Amino acid sequence: MVSETRYALRLLAPYQGVLQIVDTGEARAMSPDGIEWQVQVRVGTRNPVWGEFEGDEDETRLMVYGLWTQDTGLVRLPFDPMADMAEARAQAEDMVTRLPAAMAQAPFPLADRHELWLLDTEAQPLALLASVRRGDPLPVHVRSRWQGSPSMHFARHLYELDGDGLARLQASGDEMARLVEQAAGRQPETRWIDRSETHPGLDFPPAGVRHHWPEADQQAVADDWLCWQAPLLLMLPELDAALRARLEEFAMRQVNSVARYWRSWPEVIDHQRLQAALVAARLQAGAAQD
Repeated sequence: MVSETRYALRLLAPYQGVLQIVDTGEARAMSPDGIEWQVQVRVGTRNPVWGEFEGDEDETRLMVYGLWTQDTGLVRLPFDPMADMAEARAQAEDMVTRLPAAMAQAPFPLADRHELWLLDTEAQPLALLASVRRGDPLPVHVRSRWQGSPSMHFARHLYELDGDGLARLQASGDEMARLVEQAAGRQPETRWIDRSETHPGLDFPPAGVRHHWPEADQQAVADDWLCWQAPLLLMLPELDAALRARLEEFAMRQVNSVARYWRSWPEVIDHQRLQAALVAARLQAGAAQD
């Protein structure tokens, strides 16, 4: 059997959680929540434009084949009619056989440890702007301004909020972004840092942005942003126990998001509180169906 690698990548610019990935080289499966997996396959094709992933010299192309969950199985999506369909199906089915075992081991270690940080006026890490795996090419264009919340389209998908909730989420992100911009100063500086190495004297915010602020009004802004992002921030592996417990408390205000994302949390501080949130989410889902 072909070997596989399992790793995770953060979705950044702005932060939108952690993507779990199973990769054999010939196929790849990715999931933002540990439930639904997008299955991609690398196959030959004579079509120069199909698919969202760039082809290579031997005219193979990595393309989305379908979506898989344990409940529904593999559901194929529209696929390049000029591709090698038999090979595509074989690669997808092989990946599907690997996913139950992989899910039992998730969440996987972060692989994107080469990080671009926005610095404050004291040259301390302030906010994470981008990250890549070691050896991967650096992004050509990266904004030097930190964004506090995703676009409304992605926010609706991530949080399943109504219009009022989405507006409040956007307002919270905008306020947090202004706070970060002020701390960065008039001439913001950025720095690529390999986090697999030690960096004495640098204090990296484990949530990807500074969460302790000196003024009460600044801290109130940060706490509001942390509340909205808590279900996604809990996917990060380097949170200390105090911050993780704080984020868990915040997250329980969004029980539906907790129910979706908790499988990707590397640790849970209060299991009883988590179970209460999961029960509340099931009750809400049942009431919505009545």
